[in-house]
Amino acid sequence: MRKKRRVWDDEKPSARSALRKTGRFGLKFARWISSPVRSLVADVRESVHTERALRPVPIGQPRKRTARAWTYATVGVAVLIVLAFFNNREFFASAVIAALALGLMYVCWMLYRGIVSLLIVLVLWGAGGPLAAFITTEISAPGDFSAHLTSTMPLFWSTGAAVWLAAVLLRVRRPWMMLLASWALALVTIMLVAIVSKDFAYYAAWLVLAVYVLWRGGWLLAAADQFTGRAKVGADYEEATEGQYALYRDLAKLGQGFERFVQVKIAEPDKRATESDGDSEGEKEAKVPEKADPVENGTSQALDALIAGPTGLFYLAVLEAGNDITVSAGRPRRVLVEGKPADDQLRVIAQNARALAAATELEVVTLVMVHEGKLPNRGLLATQSRADGVVVEMTLLHADLIARRIKFGPPVYTVGQLRRIVHRLRKTVVSADADLTTSKKNEKTTKSAVKAS
Repeated sequence: MRKKRRVWDDEKPSARSALRKTGRFGLKFARWISSPVRSLVADVRESVHTERALRPVPIGQPRKRTARAWTYATVGVAVLIVLAFFNNREFFASAVIAALALGLMYVCWMLYRGIVSLLIVLVLWGAGGPLAAFITTEISAPGDFSAHLTSTMPLFWSTGAAVWLAAVLLRVRRPWMMLLASWALALVTIMLVAIVSKDFAYYAAWLVLAVYVLWRGGWLLAAADQFTGRAKVGADYEEATEGQYALYRDLAKLGQGFERFVQVKIAEPDKRATESDGDSEGEKEAKVPEKADPVENGTSQALDALIAGPTGLFYLAVLEAGNDITVSAGRPRRVLVEGKPADDQLRVIAQNARALAAATELEVVTLVMVHEGKLPNRGLLATQSRADGVVVEMTLLHADLIARRIKFGPPVYTVGQLRRIVHRLRKTVVSADADLTTSKKNEKTTKSAVKAS
């Protein structure tokens, strides 16, 4: 144990140590005062990073640090009351009320930051109507402010209400950020267009806001997929096994809001690069890899189904089991089908899941549907498998539990993020029957050539 240093009575703290303690206290107090600003900046950074990286973060469930917020508020109020007692005893009661009000505002900001920010932005939208009227009248027609104010304020406020409704329908994580960006875009557009023509200022602002809402909602990417024909990838299948039929029947229970991809496979990265970059034939041949590793080069076996929804991205595989599935009692615990380990089947599923996650750069949830077999623990079994040393978590379950498992839990993706995920999947996967169709065409061509010869 560390021995404590003995302090003699005649020893006095030096001025340097006193200044050091005072500086530390001042630094802590400055951090406490600036914590709301730092938390706001952190929220903006996290929101932007989540939108760009497509991270699955639950929506509408913020972390509330109630104890820490009340502790900081109590300490801050106590410090302010002590300072008021020694510096201004004449207005001590007013100082106490002001300190309590500041502490309550701090607690409201730390615990209900989204509501407070939304109220502030709504106040800005309320003041934006007179500001827009002032901008248009001062630039184009000076002296007509009062008449122009009565006609433009309802338009500006109704535009803000429409943007707020769009943010709610799009499940935006922080609606106040979308409202603030729309407010700034509307004012800037009105100011710039009013220089040329006052009559078209609001029409231009509505056009800019419409494009912004379509971009946030991902509809521009969806329109691009429809235009390029990628929307047909994985939409239908030609032939399916009994297990796949059972899986697809249960997936029909998902309803709207979930995008389905059936019988697809991950396209080779060299093909994806040439399709996007538009390389020549010689460059395409040069980029073909010598070996096709299922993980490194992105190729894999046919994937039974992919589901992209508000609750996540799911890879669904079918495990044919003619009998009950059990779990071995040894270590590590292994999944047994008819008494035999199912390591090979699960390893292939793990490789496909890892290849999909590497190709899309997204978090993938692996679900394995057991066909013609019974599972312990009420039809649900969590297990894991290794793919080249990487552990892949997966869940084995019956067909009638697939749709309920996909719908379970809070939404982790907004509407805009979901459309970006679907757009990325359509660029990453191709129909599994494409190679089969090509091979059949080649066989027919070869047979016709042989007959002709």
